[in-house]
Amino acid sequence: MPPLLQRWLSDGPLMVGSLLMPAGTHTIYTLPSADRFTLIINSQTGQFHTVYHPERDLGRVPMTMTVLGEPIEALTFAVTPNATGGGVLALRWDDREYSVILRSPGGA
Repeated sequence: MPPLLQRWLSDGPLMVGSLLMPAGTHTIYTLPSADRFTLIINSQTGQFHTVYHPERDLGRVPMTMTVLGEPIEALTFAVTPNATGGGVLALRWDDREYSVILRSPGGA
């Protein structure tokens, strides 16, 4: 399972869906299946892209899948404002978007 993003740096704690991600540098992975898409946040960084140690996972978060109107050729990461506060991390590729809510631990 190669990482999607080798380094995700946060200067403060962040709620990723229902998971509290502490400040620091993390690696994210995804685990796709036929009926769900899961974001994995791992505390190990700097490893070769084929190295994955599940015991270093901070947690796993389900992502919401949306079918896009037009396919996107290149894998795209986007963080956009959320209408109810915080933001949304979206991964877009082909005719799918997978997203999860981001917010500060204290609220929006």
